[in-house]
Amino acid sequence: MQRDPPLSPVDGDELRAVPPFHSHHHPKAPEQNKAAPRLPHLRRREMTTVPGSLVWELVKKNNCFLIKQFGNSNAKVQFSKEPNNLYNVHSYKFSGLANNKTVTIQPSAGDDKAVVLSTTKTKKQNAPAKLQHKNVMRKEFRKMAKAVKNQVCNNYYRPDLTKPALARLSSVYRSLQVSKSRIKKKNRQPTKL
Repeated sequence: MQRDPPLSPVDGDELRAVPPFHSHHHPKAPEQNKAAPRLPHLRRREMTTVPGSLVWELVKKNNCFLIKQFGNSNAKVQFSKEPNNLYNVHSYKFSGLANNKTVTIQPSAGDDKAVVLSTTKTKKQNAPAKLQHKNVMRKEFRKMAKAVKNQVCNNYYRPDLTKPALARLSSVYRSLQVSKSRIKKKNRQPTKL
C-alpha cells in the first residue's frame, strides 16, 4: 500500500503536497535507527544456589573428604575431613558441604592459646574468600560458652548445633589448658668426657 505524501497548508484553504525530503546520503533503514533493546544486566557473581538436600544426595556415598572405617560387629562409623564440619562426622546435620549455615570451633593458629568460632555467611555463598565470619575468643570458659550460645542459638542461626558446639568448645578449651600447663623438658645431651 502506498501512502500519499503529507499535505501542508498554503495561503487560504488550499493544501498542496509536500515533496519527500531526499538527502545526498542514503537514509538508514528504520530498524537500524532504533537502538537494540537492552537485556537486563547479568552479573558474573550471581549464580543459582543448589538446595542442601540435593547436595547431600550427591555427596553422601562418595566424596574426597569421606573416611570409611569399620567398628565392632561390622558397624560402619563414617568420618569426614571436610571443612566446616563441627564433629567431623559424615552426616547431613554436621556436613559443611550440604548446609549453608555451618559452625566451626578450632584452636587459633597462633601461639596465643585462643579459640576461633567461625560461621558461614548466608549471603556470601558464591564468594569463598568472604564466606567465613571468624570471632577470636581469649576469655574464660564461661564467657566463651555464652558467646557461642548467643551466636549459634539465640540468633536463630543453627539452634540444633548448640549442644555439639558447646561440647566442641569444651574439648578445645581443655586441650589448650593441657598444652599450656605442659612443662618443657630439658634438652638432655650426653656429656662429653
